Amino acid sequence: LAATTTDGTDVVAGLKIDAGAAVSTLSNYGTIRGAAAGGTATTYGVRDLSGGLTTIQNYRIIDSFVAADSDGNNTGSATAIDVSVNTTGVNFLQDGVVSSTPLTSGDADGDGVLDTLEPSVLGAIRFGSGDDVADIRNGLVAGDISFGAGADQLLISGGAVVQGAITDADGQLDISVTNGILSAS
Repeated sequence: LAATTTDGTDVVAGLKIDAGAAVSTLSNYGTIRGAAAGGTATTYGVRDLSGGLTTIQNYRIIDSFVAADSDGNNTGSATAIDVSVNTTGVNFLQDGVVSSTPLTSGDADGDGVLDTLEPSVLGAIRFGSGDDVADIRNGLVAGDISFGAGADQLLISGGAVVQGAITDADGQLDISVTNGILSAS
């Protein structure tokens, strides 16, 4: 699932949930992408404007990016997941799908998930004012994570890697890293 633009002036969302929609759960086993060229677009992989999305499960790829214009300028923004209007809390889980047969190659980290199938989120994640949980059990999250108000949790395990700035609106963020890497900037 992908949405793209080449003029660089639009707001682009790979998956947009409009205000008034009734969608509480999203399970991704493919690719959800918002992308634009031209250097000025605002892009989203997943954008929930309803506030009703409370569970996101990512087993593959959610990403967002803005390519620079022909002069190399880029003032756009790329948000992989935006659930910032949610006030009740969102549970975000990222995990890999373990192979049903033993792997003899193609699994550099030995977690049972083929390297080519490791899950990822590329772009920022923006949570709302509820009690949010980001549970990263496998793969890569590369982008700033912004927690709003609420008793929030960032859990990293299973060899997962999280890279980017971590912010919390009210200082109620618990962080647990067990067999993972947090590279906060």
